[in-house]
Amino acid sequence: MRTFQAFTGFSSLALFNEAPMNVFCNQLFTTVLNVVTEKTISDKLVLDGEVALLLQDYPTTVSKVLFSTASKSIFQLILTSASCLSISGFERKGNSIIMIVGDRVVEVRLVNAPMNLIPYGGLFLNKKSDILNENN
Repeated sequence: MRTFQAFTGFSSLALFNEAPMNVFCNQLFTTVLNVVTEKTISDKLVLDGEVALLLQDYPTTVSKVLFSTASKSIFQLILTSASCLSISGFERKGNSIIMIVGDRVVEVRLVNAPMNLIPYGGLFLNKKSDILNENN
């Protein structure tokens, strides 16, 4: 498995069509990596929701970019560091941090249960079947 590159990983994968969104995700991961080890974050802050479904060849539209973590320390770190990221808006709603990046909504949510992960280009995605079951 390839190691995710914190500073350029999203840009290298060209995960999003918009370069600023890839740069924001690079910044998000780098902010966390400044405190925790890469091994810790790669399977602790994962792509979820509609983006993860698309990357697993499930047709859907993307209304927001969702990251999930079961780590309270990573969630808290992102919460306290959000103002340092390239965002135009920020709000906490319970176990979710909502950020506005350009014309996109990015959500980081704290989950209570471990996720079933699949690797994708050095990142991890929440498993398609789990996302679909959660949405039903």
